[in-house]
Amino acid sequence: MSCRGPAKRLKSVLGYIDNGQASKLDMTYSPVLEQQVVNRSEREIRDIVESFRLIVGTIVTLASPLSARTLTLLLNLDIDEVTTRLRMLHSVLEVPVSLDAPVRLLHLSFRDYLVDSENKEKIKFWVDEKLAHRKLAKHCLRVMHNSLRENICSLSFPGTHRCGVDAQLLEGRIPPELQYACMYWVHHQTKVELEPSDMDDMHDFLETHFLHWLEALSLLGRMAESVGLIEELQSIVDVSHLPSAFWLHAKRHF
Repeated sequence: MSCRGPAKRLKSVLGYIDNGQASKLDMTYSPVLEQQVVNRSEREIRDIVESFRLIVGTIVTLASPLSARTLTLLLNLDIDEVTTRLRMLHSVLEVPVSLDAPVRLLHLSFRDYLVDSENKEKIKFWVDEKLAHRKLAKHCLRVMHNSLRENICSLSFPGTHRCGVDAQLLEGRIPPELQYACMYWVHHQTKVELEPSDMDDMHDFLETHFLHWLEALSLLGRMAESVGLIEELQSIVDVSHLPSAFWLHAKRHF
Protein backbone atom coordinates (compact mmCIF):
# COMPACT_ATOMS: atom_id res chain seq x y z
CA MET A 1 0.00 0.00 0.00
CA SER A 2 1.30 3.42 -0.93
CA CYS A 3 2.50 5.69 1.85
CA ARG A 4 2.07 8.87 -0.15
CA GLY A 5 0.29 11.69 1.62
CA PRO A 6 -3.24 12.83 0.74
CA ALA A 7 -1.97 15.87 -1.20
CA LYS A 8 0.17 13.73 -3.52
CA ARG A 9 -2.60 11.18 -4.01
CA LEU A 10 -5.06 13.95 -4.82
CA LYS A 11 -2.62 15.53 -7.29
CA SER A 12 -2.32 12.20 -9.03
CA VAL A 13 -6.09 11.91 -9.40
CA LEU A 14 -6.47 15.48 -10.60
CA GLY A 15 -3.84 14.87 -13.24
CA TYR A 16 -6.25 12.49 -14.90
CA ILE A 17 -9.29 14.68 -14.43
CA ASP A 18 -7.64 17.62 -16.15
CA ASN A 19 -7.65 15.65 -19.39
CA GLY A 20 -11.43 15.78 -19.32
CA GLN A 21 -11.86 12.15 -20.35
CA ALA A 22 -14.08 9.75 -18.46
CA SER A 23 -11.81 6.89 -19.49
CA LYS A 24 -9.04 8.49 -17.46
CA LEU A 25 -11.19 8.27 -14.35
CA ASP A 26 -11.66 4.60 -15.07
CA MET A 27 -7.91 4.21 -15.47
CA THR A 28 -7.46 5.92 -12.10
CA TYR A 29 -10.11 4.22 -10.02
CA SER A 30 -10.59 0.80 -11.59
CA PRO A 31 -7.20 -0.58 -10.43
CA VAL A 32 -7.88 0.69 -6.90
CA LEU A 33 -11.22 -1.11 -6.80
CA GLU A 34 -10.12 -4.27 -8.54
CA GLN A 35 -7.20 -4.83 -6.15
CA GLN A 36 -9.78 -5.74 -3.51
CA VAL A 37 -10.84 -8.87 -5.38
CA VAL A 38 -7.56 -10.16 -6.80
CA ASN A 39 -7.26 -13.94 -6.43
CA ARG A 40 -10.67 -14.19 -4.77
CA SER A 41 -13.36 -16.77 -5.39
CA GLU A 42 -16.68 -15.77 -6.92
CA ARG A 43 -18.38 -16.03 -3.54
CA GLU A 44 -15.67 -13.91 -1.89
CA ILE A 45 -16.00 -11.33 -4.63
CA ARG A 46 -19.78 -11.11 -4.08
CA ASP A 47 -19.26 -10.62 -0.35
CA ILE A 48 -16.57 -7.96 -0.88
CA VAL A 49 -18.67 -6.03 -3.40
CA GLU A 50 -21.68 -6.16 -1.07
CA SER A 51 -19.56 -4.91 1.83
CA PHE A 52 -18.05 -2.19 -0.35
CA ARG A 53 -21.44 -0.97 -1.52
CA LEU A 54 -22.71 -0.72 2.05
CA ILE A 55 -19.63 0.88 3.63
CA VAL A 56 -18.16 2.98 0.82
CA GLY A 57 -21.59 3.57 -0.72
CA THR A 58 -22.56 5.09 2.62
CA ILE A 59 -19.42 7.23 2.80
CA VAL A 60 -20.06 8.77 -0.62
CA THR A 61 -23.73 9.38 0.26
CA LEU A 62 -23.34 10.88 3.73
CA ALA A 63 -24.52 14.45 4.28
CA SER A 64 -21.53 15.00 6.59
CA PRO A 65 -18.35 12.89 7.04
CA LEU A 66 -18.30 10.35 9.86
CA SER A 67 -15.52 8.50 11.63
CA ALA A 68 -14.97 4.77 11.14
CA ARG A 69 -16.29 4.10 14.63
CA THR A 70 -19.46 6.15 14.11
CA LEU A 71 -19.99 4.60 10.69
CA THR A 72 -19.75 1.17 12.28
CA LEU A 73 -22.40 2.01 14.87
CA LEU A 74 -24.68 3.72 12.37
CA LEU A 75 -24.60 0.74 9.99
CA ASN A 76 -24.66 -1.85 12.79
CA LEU A 77 -21.47 -3.52 11.52
CA ASP A 78 -18.36 -5.03 13.06
CA ILE A 79 -15.49 -2.53 13.34
CA ASP A 80 -13.08 -5.04 11.76
CA GLU A 81 -15.21 -5.22 8.60
CA VAL A 82 -15.17 -1.44 8.26
CA THR A 83 -11.45 -1.00 8.90
CA THR A 84 -10.59 -3.87 6.55
CA ARG A 85 -12.58 -2.30 3.76
CA LEU A 86 -11.10 1.16 4.35
CA ARG A 87 -7.56 -0.18 4.58
CA MET A 88 -7.69 -1.05 0.88
CA LEU A 89 -8.78 2.43 -0.16
CA HIS A 90 -6.14 4.85 1.13
CA SER A 91 -5.48 6.04 -2.41
CA VAL A 92 -9.03 7.41 -2.78
CA LEU A 93 -10.08 8.06 0.82
CA GLU A 94 -8.47 10.01 3.63
CA VAL A 95 -8.53 7.38 6.37
CA PRO A 96 -7.16 8.77 9.66
CA VAL A 97 -5.26 6.58 12.09
CA SER A 98 -7.79 7.46 14.77
CA LEU A 99 -11.08 5.58 14.54
CA ASP A 100 -12.79 8.71 15.87
CA ALA A 101 -11.64 11.12 13.12
CA PRO A 102 -13.78 11.63 9.99
CA VAL A 103 -13.13 9.55 6.88
CA ARG A 104 -13.19 11.83 3.84
CA LEU A 105 -13.08 11.56 0.07
CA LEU A 106 -9.82 12.75 -1.45
CA HIS A 107 -11.74 14.03 -4.46
CA LEU A 108 -15.43 14.19 -5.41
CA SER A 109 -14.66 12.53 -8.74
CA PHE A 110 -14.45 9.19 -6.91
CA ARG A 111 -18.01 9.63 -5.74
CA ASP A 112 -19.11 10.68 -9.23
CA TYR A 113 -17.40 7.62 -10.70
CA LEU A 114 -19.12 5.22 -8.32
CA VAL A 115 -22.68 6.60 -8.65
CA ASP A 116 -22.63 7.47 -12.38
CA SER A 117 -25.56 5.60 -13.93
CA GLU A 118 -23.51 5.06 -17.08
CA ASN A 119 -21.14 2.90 -15.05
CA LYS A 120 -23.87 0.60 -13.75
CA GLU A 121 -23.02 -2.19 -16.18
CA LYS A 122 -19.33 -1.33 -16.47
CA ILE A 123 -18.00 -1.64 -12.93
CA LYS A 124 -18.89 -4.28 -10.36
CA PHE A 125 -18.50 -1.74 -7.54
CA TRP A 126 -21.15 0.62 -8.91
CA VAL A 127 -23.21 2.24 -6.15
CA ASP A 128 -26.97 2.70 -6.46
CA GLU A 129 -27.25 6.15 -4.90
CA LYS A 130 -30.98 5.96 -4.21
CA LEU A 131 -30.59 2.57 -2.57
CA ALA A 132 -27.73 3.93 -0.46
CA HIS A 133 -29.96 6.80 0.70
CA ARG A 134 -32.77 4.36 1.50
CA LYS A 135 -30.47 2.16 3.58
CA LEU A 136 -29.08 5.20 5.38
CA ALA A 137 -32.56 6.47 6.17
CA LYS A 138 -33.53 3.07 7.60
CA HIS A 139 -30.36 2.86 9.69
CA CYS A 140 -30.98 6.37 11.00
CA LEU A 141 -34.50 5.39 12.02
CA ARG A 142 -33.18 2.24 13.71
CA VAL A 143 -30.62 4.23 15.71
CA MET A 144 -33.23 6.79 16.78
CA HIS A 145 -35.79 4.11 17.64
CA ASN A 146 -33.27 2.39 19.88
CA SER A 147 -31.89 5.50 21.59
CA LEU A 148 -34.35 8.39 21.73
CA ARG A 149 -36.50 8.83 24.78
CA GLU A 150 -38.16 11.58 26.80
CA ASN A 151 -35.72 13.85 28.64
CA ILE A 152 -32.78 11.99 27.12
CA CYS A 153 -30.22 13.89 29.21
CA SER A 154 -32.15 13.34 32.47
CA LEU A 155 -32.31 17.08 33.10
CA SER A 156 -33.82 18.33 36.34
CA PHE A 157 -35.58 21.01 34.34
CA PRO A 158 -36.63 19.70 30.91
CA GLY A 159 -36.34 22.41 28.30
CA THR A 160 -32.98 23.63 29.65
CA HIS A 161 -31.02 25.43 26.93
CA ARG A 162 -28.14 23.39 25.48
CA CYS A 163 -25.58 25.85 26.91
CA GLY A 164 -26.74 24.72 30.34
CA VAL A 165 -26.14 21.03 29.59
CA ASP A 166 -22.77 19.47 30.38
CA ALA A 167 -20.96 18.75 27.10
CA GLN A 168 -19.73 15.35 28.25
CA LEU A 169 -23.23 14.37 29.34
CA LEU A 170 -24.64 15.50 26.00
CA GLU A 171 -22.03 13.51 24.06
CA GLY A 172 -22.76 10.44 26.16
CA ARG A 173 -26.54 10.59 25.83
CA ILE A 174 -26.56 11.74 22.20
CA PRO A 175 -23.46 10.07 20.69
CA PRO A 176 -22.24 10.86 17.15
CA GLU A 177 -24.26 8.17 15.37
CA LEU A 178 -27.46 9.40 17.05
CA GLN A 179 -26.55 13.01 16.31
CA TYR A 180 -26.14 12.17 12.63
CA ALA A 181 -29.39 10.21 12.54
CA CYS A 182 -31.37 13.05 14.14
CA MET A 183 -29.93 15.70 11.86
CA TYR A 184 -29.96 13.91 8.52
CA TRP A 185 -32.55 11.14 8.36
CA VAL A 186 -35.02 13.47 6.67
CA HIS A 187 -32.36 14.41 4.09
CA HIS A 188 -31.83 10.76 3.16
CA GLN A 189 -35.53 9.94 3.20
CA THR A 190 -36.32 12.70 0.71
CA LYS A 191 -33.74 11.36 -1.75
CA VAL A 192 -35.67 8.17 -2.48
CA GLU A 193 -38.92 7.16 -4.10
CA LEU A 194 -40.94 6.15 -1.09
CA GLU A 195 -42.20 2.58 -0.81
CA PRO A 196 -45.01 1.38 1.51
CA SER A 197 -42.42 0.02 3.95
CA ASP A 198 -40.76 3.46 4.10
CA MET A 199 -44.07 5.07 4.95
CA ASP A 200 -44.75 2.48 7.64
CA ASP A 201 -41.31 3.03 9.19
CA MET A 202 -41.76 6.80 9.27
CA HIS A 203 -45.28 6.65 10.70
CA ASP A 204 -44.11 4.27 13.41
CA PHE A 205 -41.21 6.55 14.28
CA LEU A 206 -43.25 9.75 14.31
CA GLU A 207 -45.97 8.28 16.48
CA THR A 208 -43.44 7.07 19.05
CA HIS A 209 -40.51 9.47 18.96
CA PHE A 210 -41.52 12.70 17.22
CA LEU A 211 -41.18 14.94 20.27
CA HIS A 212 -38.14 13.01 21.49
CA TRP A 213 -36.50 13.72 18.13
CA LEU A 214 -37.28 17.43 18.38
CA GLU A 215 -35.90 17.54 21.91
CA ALA A 216 -32.65 16.01 20.69
CA LEU A 217 -32.43 18.54 17.85
CA SER A 218 -32.91 21.33 20.37
CA LEU A 219 -30.14 19.96 22.61
CA LEU A 220 -27.87 19.75 19.56
CA GLY A 221 -28.43 23.41 18.78
CA ARG A 222 -30.53 22.64 15.71
CA MET A 223 -33.72 24.20 16.98
CA ALA A 224 -33.81 26.76 14.17
CA GLU A 225 -33.82 23.95 11.61
CA SER A 226 -36.53 21.84 13.24
CA VAL A 227 -39.53 23.66 11.76
CA GLY A 228 -38.05 23.37 8.26
CA LEU A 229 -37.50 19.66 8.78
CA ILE A 230 -41.08 19.24 9.98
CA GLU A 231 -42.39 21.02 6.91
CA GLU A 232 -40.16 18.90 4.68
CA LEU A 233 -41.54 15.79 6.34
CA GLN A 234 -45.09 16.96 5.77
CA SER A 235 -44.32 17.12 2.05
CA ILE A 236 -43.46 13.41 1.91
CA VAL A 237 -45.44 11.80 4.72
CA ASP A 238 -49.21 11.56 5.16
CA VAL A 239 -49.70 12.95 8.65
CA SER A 240 -53.50 13.00 8.52
CA HIS A 241 -53.54 10.22 11.13
CA LEU A 242 -51.88 12.60 13.59
CA PRO A 243 -53.84 15.40 15.28
CA SER A 244 -52.98 18.81 13.82
CA ALA A 245 -52.45 20.05 17.36
CA PHE A 246 -49.62 17.56 17.67
CA TRP A 247 -47.62 19.35 14.97
CA LEU A 248 -48.62 22.81 16.08
CA HIS A 249 -47.48 22.07 19.62
CA ALA A 250 -44.10 20.96 18.38
CA LYS A 251 -43.63 24.04 16.19
CA ARG A 252 -44.55 26.39 19.03
CA HIS A 253 -42.52 24.52 21.63
CA PHE A 254 -39.35 24.43 19.59
